[in-house]
Amino acid sequence: MSKFVTLSFWTKTGEGRNVVGIKVADPGAPDLDSFNAQLSGIFEKLDANGYDAIHVVPLQIAGPATTDKKHYAAITRGAAVVGRRRE
Repeated sequence: MSKFVTLSFWTKTGEGRNVVGIKVADPGAPDLDSFNAQLSGIFEKLDANGYDAIHVVPLQIAGPATTDKKHYAAITRGAAVVGRRRE
């Protein structure tokens, strides 16, 4: 068994939720319900296999921040999670 493992995921975009539970209609916004469920699933998988999550690295993609496409923003769409085997 390897001492370190890395698991990652991307989430879909579309209608999502912000941190206070208000729906957002931005088609470029990540679906935070899906993001949270996938991240929790990775933590559970690491724990079940004897690993502790030691780093969560956000994975971002650049996209237009305005409809005129003159401004861009980096949107977090996923994460890579590094786990270390428990000793």
